[in-house]
Amino acid sequence: MTSGQAHARVAVAAGSAVGDGLPLPGLDLIRKLGGEGAVEDASTGEVVVAKAQEVAPEGLGVDLPATYSGDLPCADCDAIRYRLNLWPDHVFSLRRRWLPAGRNQDSLGRWWIDPSLQRLILWDGEGRLEFSILPGRLRPVDAPEDGPRAPRDLTGTSGTTALAIRVPVRGMVSFLADRALITECLTGRVYPLSTSQEFPTLEAAYLAAGVAQGTPLMSSFEGRVLEAGEEGDDETGPTIVVNRFTGVWPEETCEQAMNSRSLTDTYWRIVRLGKTEITPIEGHPDPHLILTEDENRFAATVGCNQLIGAFERDGDDLNFRNPAATMKACAGPLDEWERMLTGALAATRGWRVNGEALELLDSSGMQIGLFQSIDLP
Repeated sequence: MTSGQAHARVAVAAGSAVGDGLPLPGLDLIRKLGGEGAVEDASTGEVVVAKAQEVAPEGLGVDLPATYSGDLPCADCDAIRYRLNLWPDHVFSLRRRWLPAGRNQDSLGRWWIDPSLQRLILWDGEGRLEFSILPGRLRPVDAPEDGPRAPRDLTGTSGTTALAIRVPVRGMVSFLADRALITECLTGRVYPLSTSQEFPTLEAAYLAAGVAQGTPLMSSFEGRVLEAGEEGDDETGPTIVVNRFTGVWPEETCEQAMNSRSLTDTYWRIVRLGKTEITPIEGHPDPHLILTEDENRFAATVGCNQLIGAFERDGDDLNFRNPAATMKACAGPLDEWERMLTGALAATRGWRVNGEALELLDSSGMQIGLFQSIDLP
């Protein structure tokens, strides 16, 4: 079968699996990401996408699993060093290292081939990278043809490179008799959870949610993903280490988690400020935060006074400016929560949205506020 003929059909029901059992993104996300490599069959309503594990050996010229590595040009640094692992089940892991400073950025996600353009596409749930496929090599599609930033390629070899990547993890956690497992939403892979680091915090949150043992519960955290044979944090893969727990989301599914909400024009219910849980109080407004895109204005409350002001966003950077508030007297715990909200907004320097969750981050990248998107009636 040639690369242009190899396809898999994905059922219209979001979150369905292809015949080989690989869970793929929901229909809307496939339509958005697929480009030339995904089209809808008008007769069946199905979406057809390139089936990567069939086209890969011929199209890539390297047996899978494989590693692609090399130093690519960088506009404001010496180079960016790539280490890219590709597995036959559409999963990739990637580490990019900016030289000479040494800043790392890790990614985990799905990959596929667009046979019409002969491109490899990587998707990490938020953004995509595209590479032209050359025999045994990959070249960024936006690489200039000449000059100091002329094309440099990633070279492929069979086998994978140990990366032990650190990434935001979101998936369905279940506790069995003697272990905990997570089905990671984006890749569909099932990993054992390490009991080190902040695992006890995750376990306590799972138990507090009141679900029956073995029931999957959406959880999110910063984690270290160790594949089979990888080692790190005194652990051996395959496993995921919970480095920093974020929260559990009883009403959320993987389908929702793979379609992240927008920072702006979304109703964000306040879940936690610092380490304090914020809950609605009967007879008072719902604790929430709204950022309005057109006006760059925000409005927030914990259930007493209304805070309003401006915000500035530049990529992952976020600052709240010139807050003002109504002057009602607030009974406890609203008075303390309000001081915490005011402090959190003043200290915010960054943000991150993962599925239905928004995190406000301070200058060190630590979470100082946690919010959940709510669909208003």
